[in-house]
Amino acid sequence: MVILLTTELLLRNLVGSSIDWYDEVSRILFLWSVFLGAAVGVRDRTHYSVTLLTHGVSNEVRRRLQFAADLIVATIALILLRQALSLVVIEQHQLLSVTRLSASWVDGSVAVSAALMVVYALANLRESPV
Repeated sequence: MVILLTTELLLRNLVGSSIDWYDEVSRILFLWSVFLGAAVGVRDRTHYSVTLLTHGVSNEVRRRLQFAADLIVATIALILLRQALSLVVIEQHQLLSVTRLSASWVDGSVAVSAALMVVYALANLRESPV
């Protein structure tokens, strides 16, 4: 994505021409990187959390809260997956204006990320000592 945007910038400023499809492709790549990054955050449990609830409580309570958080993440990711798959099906025959790629490539990033989040959250639940 960075190479594509840098190339576009150089072409536009030095040569005076442009790549027609760079905007659509860079937007798709950005979405995929954001949503895959969110899945990695679930895997590594590195998303923001409210530490006010976990400070000053016993390790047992902290483990139970982590278990509940993983369960909530898995549930929300399942809902997100269902909705994203619905959008992918609806948009599978719609084409992007320049690249003529299926519009489902956009929402496919959400579906894949949500599926990974479900898998990672369930793995976190399985590894929880509760």
